[in-house]
Amino acid sequence: MIRPPSTHIHPKIQENSRFNPYFKDCIGAIDGTHVMARVPTKISAAFRGRKDGTTQNVMAAVDFDLKFTYVLAGWEGSAHDALILADAVERDDGLSLPPGKFYLVDAGYAVRPGFLPPYRKTRYHLKEYGAGNHPENYKELFNLRHSSLRISIERAFAAYKNRWKFVYNRPFHPYKTQMDEEVEELVEEVPDVGAKTKKAGKVMTWTPPMSACMLRCLAEIAKKGVKTDKGFKEVHITKAAKTLTILVGYAVTTTQVSNHLRKWKVRYQRIEKLRGLSGALWDDDQKMIVLEEQHYLGHTQDTPKDAEFLNTPLVNFEYMEACFANKLATGKFAMGSNEPLGKPIDVECSGKTIDLESGETIGEEFVQGQAAFDFGGQGMDATTPSPSSGSNKKRKRVSILSDEDAVQVSNMSDALRDVASAINNTCHAETHPDLCKTVMDLVGFEMDQKLAVLDYLTEHKAQGLNFMKMEVAVREASFKHIIAKNPDLV
Repeated sequence: MIRPPSTHIHPKIQENSRFNPYFKDCIGAIDGTHVMARVPTKISAAFRGRKDGTTQNVMAAVDFDLKFTYVLAGWEGSAHDALILADAVERDDGLSLPPGKFYLVDAGYAVRPGFLPPYRKTRYHLKEYGAGNHPENYKELFNLRHSSLRISIERAFAAYKNRWKFVYNRPFHPYKTQMDEEVEELVEEVPDVGAKTKKAGKVMTWTPPMSACMLRCLAEIAKKGVKTDKGFKEVHITKAAKTLTILVGYAVTTTQVSNHLRKWKVRYQRIEKLRGLSGALWDDDQKMIVLEEQHYLGHTQDTPKDAEFLNTPLVNFEYMEACFANKLATGKFAMGSNEPLGKPIDVECSGKTIDLESGETIGEEFVQGQAAFDFGGQGMDATTPSPSSGSNKKRKRVSILSDEDAVQVSNMSDALRDVASAINNTCHAETHPDLCKTVMDLVGFEMDQKLAVLDYLTEHKAQGLNFMKMEVAVREASFKHIIAKNPDLV
């Protein structure tokens, strides 16, 4: 059962002068871990990160009793930990931080209110202080104590993975599922262009025609069916550099192409996020994100940098889509521990809808890393290509599980669903005992409004618990916000 963290000083901190009073407001630690995932081939590139195979990056928060207080699962394996934390904080029912409290995080996260990382470029891990290597300055002393507390999240992950071996061993798939790698195409050797060029020209300034030339060259490579799951290979970058060299008349290096390509990748990622804005429409003819004037003015006032992507045709969008589509982490599959379990997840790929829970689709291949983190039985109806690797023809998909194995897997899946349902039923099962009295004691509001908000907070128990933790002035503001946001309540 996942419960919100306690706001009281933990005994581990209170009773130890090494931590008290310096960490007295610390309520736990946050970190991410990679869990192997089985996903459709079309979107597998986004799930390939620094770990082998396809994974999802799961962020979790624990207290110092090694109890999980929040979990956000489903982010693609290539996503950065800081991006996932930002998503957890921005979610309506996401990670909540009590006023004046903070979590410990590692150096991969940025310094921001409520999240405390260690000093960078300074010794940190406990093993670095062993064998008499005592701290030599205040930064090392802080990092040592920070590490001594933050190790709680590492211990929690280790206990979890030791308890649930399916995270490693894929018990539902006792067969080899790794796809045969496609034989690389024979490519003619390219003359010394790019990184091998020793004569450096003037500082390069990218012009729109040069950017379009680079993207068009790489898009044509991607459209030919060449595998770019892990990004474009060196031979592809070199080909683009050679094309640009012919266009501009001086040497263009592969490093310049790679750096510029990275900028367009970030640009495309921002465009995809803006396409998901509430009220945003997509004009496929002009390749343009359309917002009504009122929404446009409000959004650009908050984030002026987004103005260049809204209500104007997007330059080179088709080339960007060919190069980067389905290869970026978007978090569209992420699900927090405050959300109901067991919801089916549908993924749209090239006009087809893929049900990740059943794995059923027509003409789609799946990449299997390991059983997915969702306990809904993802990946039960597994198929795999023919072991023959000598033919270039499309490989047939055959069933691997026998009838006996299928029955056993089905029974195990039903049992896991029962566990998920039981956990779901215990999350925030009770409202705060003083909620009714607190709401009724508020002054300046009508009785109908109080009863409506009480019903709302009773139904949304997590918000009700947060409501009870607020100061009086903040509580009144929250009351007004609930009424304004839900006019149908009264």
